[in-house]
Amino acid sequence: MSISTDERPVPLLRAYPHRWGSGMVHQVDPERDQTFCGKTFAKCPGEIVNGAVEEITCKVCLSVRETRARHAEWEKNYARQRAEYEARQAQPMNYGDRQRQWQSDYFEYLSSPIWRGKRARVLQRANDMCEGCGCRRAWQVHHLRYPRNCRPGSDDWIRQEKLFDLRAICRECHEDVHQR
Repeated sequence: MSISTDERPVPLLRAYPHRWGSGMVHQVDPERDQTFCGKTFAKCPGEIVNGAVEEITCKVCLSVRETRARHAEWEKNYARQRAEYEARQAQPMNYGDRQRQWQSDYFEYLSSPIWRGKRARVLQRANDMCEGCGCRRAWQVHHLRYPRNCRPGSDDWIRQEKLFDLRAICRECHEDVHQR
C-alpha cells in the first residue's frame, strides 16, 4: 500500500471479485455510510481499508471526489469574496463613490413603475406642455428638489417626493436648467 506523503489515508472499499469483474476500489463516505458513487455496503460487498487516493479505480467515485474538491474551493473563494465585500461596505465611502452609488440608485428608480406613474401624473397635470417655456411639448419631468437623507427609490424617497416638486418640461428647457 503506497500512501503519498502529502495526503492522509482515505477510507476505501475494495469490492470483492464478482461475475462481471475483479471488483473496483471505491472511496467510502463515512457520513453517508456508503461509497462516493452511492453504492451501499450491502449491494457492493468488500473490505474497508485505509489507503491512498491513487488506489481508487471507480471512475464515478473519482468524479465525485473532484466535484467535491471544486465545490470546496468555490465555497472558500465565495467566503473570501463575501468577507472582502463586507469589509468594503463597512468602510466609509468617499465622495465620488457615494455620488456614483446615488446616480446608480437614481437611474434604477427612474425605470421603476412608481416613477413612471408619478411622471405620467405630472405630464397629465401640465397637459403635456412644458412648464418652463409654455410653448413646446413636455417630454421630461424635472425635480425642483430631491428628497433628502435617503436613497433614491427607497420608501423614504418615495414618501418625500411630492408632485409639487416635479415639473413637466421640454428637453431644451431641461438642458438649460441643468447648465445653470
